[in-house]
Amino acid sequence: MKKIRTIFLSGQYGSGKNTHGDFIAEKFGLIHLSFSHFLSKDPVACTYIQLVKLVPDEDVFRILGSYPLDGYLFNGFPRTLPQLEFVLKKCQIDQIAMVYLDVVDKVAIHRMQNRLTCLVCKQASSKLKGHTVGGSCKDPNCKGVLEQRPDDTPEGIIKRTASFREKTLPIIQKAEEAGMKIFKITLTEEQPIETTREMIMHVIG
Repeated sequence: MKKIRTIFLSGQYGSGKNTHGDFIAEKFGLIHLSFSHFLSKDPVACTYIQLVKLVPDEDVFRILGSYPLDGYLFNGFPRTLPQLEFVLKKCQIDQIAMVYLDVVDKVAIHRMQNRLTCLVCKQASSKLKGHTVGGSCKDPNCKGVLEQRPDDTPEGIIKRTASFREKTLPIIQKAEEAGMKIFKITLTEEQPIETTREMIMHVIG
């Protein structure tokens, strides 16, 4: 296999994509790019993100149309089967891979119940890491404050978890069937970040 030039990082809400994205990107020599943050720079896409809705595929394709995918780890992309088809047409299959953080529901739900989001930059942090509602954003260059998303309730979390299994898992399966390399890291319980990163290193070699 040729050198991996693009990584797609997948996993349900609360799987740790933001927590481990930089680490994984560094191991592949790539730049970690939060796809939602990337899209938020586009005025049309931003309106959907503010409403906590998926950006339509046609807008995603418009934004990515002239954008080089090489050299990046895309956190949270692709999210639909048409987006996967876009990737497969634009990239060489032996130079791309997907890292799938497979976290059991009880761990993901526990993390999401404690998740906080910056009102300005939309970066996530957690009560589990000592952050509080109304506290400062974890990014020292951001002046925003933290809030808990209104849909981070037990009912909302269960709904999003079910949506992930219905809409995103088929993408991972299709990617593997197309010949994309899949690195799967499975977490069945909460554990230290260092332990998870040891698992990641073991899987990606």
